[in-house]
Amino acid sequence: MLRKRTLLLSHVFVFSGAALSTACVAAEAPELLMVGRILVGINSGFANCIAPMFLSEVAPFNYRGAFGTLHQLFVTIGIFLSSVFGLKQLLGRRKHSTLSVSVCLSLSVSVSDYWLLKNNSC
Repeated sequence: MLRKRTLLLSHVFVFSGAALSTACVAAEAPELLMVGRILVGINSGFANCIAPMFLSEVAPFNYRGAFGTLHQLFVTIGIFLSSVFGLKQLLGRRKHSTLSVSVCLSLSVSVSDYWLLKNNSC
């Protein structure tokens, strides 16, 4: 139960980091971008430490190693896809196209976490 709450708490860091990183464009202050990236990095540290432990607790005994390995595989796939979506040739030259993709993905993950917590499904 504590690991699930820690994962949900880590969303505070990522949303505040994303808000600061977005605000740096309007405020023309690169310091906000640095602080935002530090907060997102804290969230990444939480997620990469807590998520495999949580997965190994809820997974059946036969699949625990696979779940831990697949977590790292999907993190690597996410890094690759974020690099691909960042290409200007793929999404055009619109300024906020990458931001819209990342916001949609972030909201879908957070809404699913909230739904699981509300329905006590985990």
